[in-house]
Amino acid sequence: MNDLQNQLFETVRQRAQNPKRWIDEVAEVLCKSKHAIYKKIQGEVCLSFDEVVTLATHYHLHLDPLIRPGTVLSFEFPFQNNSYHYTEYLANIHAQIEMARSLPEVRIWHTGIELPFIHDHLFPDLVAFKFFIHSQTIWADKVREHTRFDLGESRKDARLSKLLKEILRAYYKFPTIEIWNSMILDITLSQIRYALQSRMLVRPEDALLLCEALEGFITHMELMAEHGHKLIPGESPGAEFE
Repeated sequence: MNDLQNQLFETVRQRAQNPKRWIDEVAEVLCKSKHAIYKKIQGEVCLSFDEVVTLATHYHLHLDPLIRPGTVLSFEFPFQNNSYHYTEYLANIHAQIEMARSLPEVRIWHTGIELPFIHDHLFPDLVAFKFFIHSQTIWADKVREHTRFDLGESRKDARLSKLLKEILRAYYKFPTIEIWNSMILDITLSQIRYALQSRMLVRPEDALLLCEALEGFITHMELMAEHGHKLIPGESPGAEFE
């Protein structure tokens, strides 16, 4: 039971608004003192069923993968959710990847018509732009008028860069086989062109910077394909990559 409770608290910590003060946050959510929460974290006291449900509801947790590891591995897609933020989306992906590490001999197969999964995390400019586009089209009940993308401001978001690197390092521990097609760049190029033509960019020249980031992404993918391993610049080679 303690192992399960530890997994639950670790997932909560990853999803907390402020990871450095997550215990205070949990204490507030459960209406308990910090001392009481510490005793539960240390395994001296078990969470009650009501407390588990409260945490699961507040942090949008799926309990089934914790109870039956290896049977379910899913990703949430925040369709038409105005309150959804990139930190929740990335925290969910990170939690699921960490959960996959408990499975034996994991190998990931990926195919699609978008940029290959997670590799763009090396290029925060692309990720920030993608979040902006999704917030304008997919993650909102209606397009948010008068909202524009500021690449300069997005580069100041240190938390985004940290989350992206953490997920990338975790994902690069899994051997992966990817099936590419000639369309994988089309969606992103169309989004950049759309943002430029619709005057969504604070600085039109940012469209060129996004294209340069996309070119860097392509070059890195080619490098990994040639070496047969996932690579993070300046770090040791990761898992096999085909």
